[in-house]
Amino acid sequence: MAVFFNAERFKVLRREKGLSQEQLAVAAGVSCSTVTAIETGRNINPSVSTLLKLATCLDVALADFFYSKALEVLVEAGTGKEVKKIKRKGRK
Repeated sequence: MAVFFNAERFKVLRREKGLSQEQLAVAAGVSCSTVTAIETGRNINPSVSTLLKLATCLDVALADFFYSKALEVLVEAGTGKEVKKIKRKGRK
């Protein structure tokens, strides 16, 4: 199963916390250019240590930064029923 970093989701999570790129960078101890590169997709493979710092500052799980085709359909535990299709911007 392929798992991909979701730059748009990262940006949404930062904005939901009311933080600027600079504020997040300072809080996480990374450069502002690192945050910008991650958000814009110029850095599609950020290090795990950087992502852990950012996730901690945003109070989210590391997994919240990623998506996979397996996550496109959520299945209700134990029933096998389709619950919801997740719509992702730019994904089919």
